[in-house]
Amino acid sequence: MKQYPQVTEKMMKKTLEIIIYLIFFIPCIESIRHLNEYIRHYEPLSYPTEKIHQSHLRSKRSVVHNNVVNIHFNAHSRDFHIRLKRDLSTFSDNLVIEGPSGEIEDMDTSHIYEGHLVGESNSYVFGSISDGVFHGKIVSPHSGAWYIERAHYYFPHHAINESLHSVMYHENDVIDPYANIRNGDSSGCGITEEVAEWMSKVQNSAEIFPYQSSSSIPHKNFTINNNINTGSSRAWESPSHKYTKEANILNHRRTTRATRPKEENRNTCSLFIQTDPFIWRHISEHLQRDAEKTREEILSLIAHHVTAVNYIYRDTRFDGKSEHRNIKFEVQRIKHDFPPECRPGGLHGNYIMFASATSGDRPNNSKFSKCSIGNISNVLDAMEVNQKRNCFTASAGAFCGNKIVEAGEECDCGYDYVECTDKCCYPRQVSDYDKSQNETAKGCSRRVGTQCSPSQGPCCSSETCQFVPLGARMECKVESECSYNSTCNGMTSECPPSLPRVNKTLCNEGTQLCINGECTGSICLIWNLTECFLTSNIIPNIDKRKLCELACQNGTDTASCRSTSEFAQEFGLPEGGISLRPGSPCDNFQGYCDVFLKCRAVDAEGPLARLKNLLFNKETLLTVAQWVTEFWWAVLLMSIAFIIFMGLFIKCCAVHTPSSNPKKPPAQRISDTLRRPMNTFRRMRYPHNNAASRHISSSNSARNNARVSTHNNNEDRGAQYYPKGS
Repeated sequence: MKQYPQVTEKMMKKTLEIIIYLIFFIPCIESIRHLNEYIRHYEPLSYPTEKIHQSHLRSKRSVVHNNVVNIHFNAHSRDFHIRLKRDLSTFSDNLVIEGPSGEIEDMDTSHIYEGHLVGESNSYVFGSISDGVFHGKIVSPHSGAWYIERAHYYFPHHAINESLHSVMYHENDVIDPYANIRNGDSSGCGITEEVAEWMSKVQNSAEIFPYQSSSSIPHKNFTINNNINTGSSRAWESPSHKYTKEANILNHRRTTRATRPKEENRNTCSLFIQTDPFIWRHISEHLQRDAEKTREEILSLIAHHVTAVNYIYRDTRFDGKSEHRNIKFEVQRIKHDFPPECRPGGLHGNYIMFASATSGDRPNNSKFSKCSIGNISNVLDAMEVNQKRNCFTASAGAFCGNKIVEAGEECDCGYDYVECTDKCCYPRQVSDYDKSQNETAKGCSRRVGTQCSPSQGPCCSSETCQFVPLGARMECKVESECSYNSTCNGMTSECPPSLPRVNKTLCNEGTQLCINGECTGSICLIWNLTECFLTSNIIPNIDKRKLCELACQNGTDTASCRSTSEFAQEFGLPEGGISLRPGSPCDNFQGYCDVFLKCRAVDAEGPLARLKNLLFNKETLLTVAQWVTEFWWAVLLMSIAFIIFMGLFIKCCAVHTPSSNPKKPPAQRISDTLRRPMNTFRRMRYPHNNAASRHISSSNSARNNARVSTHNNNEDRGAQYYPKGS
């Protein structure tokens, strides 16, 4: 039996407990800030960036390089006082920076700093300053390490302001949520058993290992090659050249070098670093595609990695037969992006390793780029000298029974007699009867007295096992838009090649031209133009239907790319120009044309994944968490309102739910509640009175019925007729 009053009382008591818990707990949310799944707690930094920026400019203009930049802020329940000066040891005096086009770039490194915490001995700080915002690492011998990063990596740009320009978190708050499910060693994202074994072999051996190119060593964002000595003579000087290390200490270099101890002259390993295009794209998107800021940020990232490694080597004693101290690394050459011949796109199409769609008819579509060839060659070289596991095996030759005539086979009709319906050829498994008839019978060979097998080509008769004669004029290949039909010539089982139609014959419904018998040419060739793509990157807000229009340009001039609809009247084309066929690539191979001739972007995830990424992406969750933290009182009020609503909803449903308790009133109908809502509320408020009155009314009715029945019985007894005695 249901006891709704007791349930309601328990529910209200539980509600009161939850409200008290929320009142005390929600204000404490501000003390726990989850940055993402890897960082469980962070604190925003707030300090005057304009003041720091002015200090940085003074240090940049200084000739003696001893100007310091002081940064004060409070975070993680303590005060930080950082004293910084320009870092002159991470990058070589002869640093060469090569741009994507191969030209030597003059890059300013004055934003790279190193220093210490004031008042803490043996502490060190390194990082960079950009627009008055410090980004780097603080290491204290007493409290551990803190990381400071720019907020735009974690928050949307509209949320960045003077009070939220940086985030700071402790090394102990960095966690690995996938450590238990990751394959390989859980100590690092890129560490597998094979890589750990290789690293252990290098660390625990004193042998000199041969040079390994960057492609044979697992890496993510950087390619590092050792011992590269390069020189560079700049033909011009940019305005920022006067602030560089080379420009300011050139006259003092000989004196400085001469005063160095002998040990320091032979303890530096030069680095050649090549940045990955993907990290360029990632950082560029966060910096609103500012090329100068992107270069500066990547240079800072390189400096952070190299400086961190230098501190590790500085604090390590390499004592073998002799003592080795102060080993360090120095960046001597930086190369940005891949060389031009390895980039995707262009008139000749994308290379094989390109990640997006290709048309398949461009010259480069069936080729590897020079970069891919170099990377693959390095891996193959490493396998030859047993530096990598050799996964190649010896070829077993042709496989008899796959119905494909391969080298060393006369024919191939299948594995056994169930598959093989060719009476001109033996299957892989030859029966005992055939062996008794022909001792030399073996699988995938023709039978005695046959000239050919239909498995060799369409010009072999399955009835006679002979070549189809020329006089039969049997058509083995039908004509197409770009070639004529072909007939058997009686000399081979294969179909002779068909004659091509005249070049520049229209094909594919007038959207392409025939070239050497194949429909591969662009119709733009008629007007001595080359085909091009209308792209959404160059033309913003372009109609998706427009992207599926055929476009042409003058030679290699991409600026002259125009849709055929723009010059349709000049060449007598139909109004609206020529549209690409459904399924054709569009938007520079970033999509395809659907049946409605609209360019659809290539989506490898699907609509559900897009919806998930939209609702549960990092920025959305962080925005929600920030809103909850800031407006915790609104969350509390909404929680209380929701609990009250649920209580009323449950109580309202109780009066409409039938009960097996005979003392309970009958369930109220929803239609009665809609007509007379006040009766329902009154019943919800006094459920016992209704039941008691109903019970009393029922008792009185029963008692009255009993009296009436007794009275009637008495009357009947008084009027009973008794017979007289005779």
